[in-house]
Amino acid sequence: MKQTNRKIIIRKEKEYTIGFLLDFITVGEQVKVVAEIQGGKMIVANIENVRFQRGTNNQTKTIKKATEEENTISHNQIMDIVSTVTGLKAEDIKGKGKTDPYVHARFAFAALCVKYRFNECISEVGRFLNRDHSTIIAGQKKHEIYMNYDDYSEMFNRCDAEIKAII
Repeated sequence: MKQTNRKIIIRKEKEYTIGFLLDFITVGEQVKVVAEIQGGKMIVANIENVRFQRGTNNQTKTIKKATEEENTISHNQIMDIVSTVTGLKAEDIKGKGKTDPYVHARFAFAALCVKYRFNECISEVGRFLNRDHSTIIAGQKKHEIYMNYDDYSEMFNRCDAEIKAII
């Protein structure tokens, strides 16, 4: 049974790429998967490195620095950690505040969700923060830039260390 356009996660070392199943092929005695990934590129991967996701989507993305276990920490636990480290209330972080402390806390929360809840789509993170998925994607790009600044990176690293301590 051919299941084209089925969303899959392809693992390469510690990086996970989300793509879409195009076909199965047999090479010798091995079953391989042909998939479309970000940028319309096609790759062939061993079946052992592929996991199927529920639902389909018309976008692909790469999620980096994923952990080996799936969703070992909840949104609320991550939010509690970010709230504690930043000294801000969770409802204020989810709110509409546009000053640096609130925005930085939201960026850190989203980045931590992507890092530790890797099989979850960006839309789920957005829903938790009452934001659109595109806002989360833009926040991810800003997060990468802000990691070059000591104050932000120190705050993010403290949150990251707290999460590593409980999982």
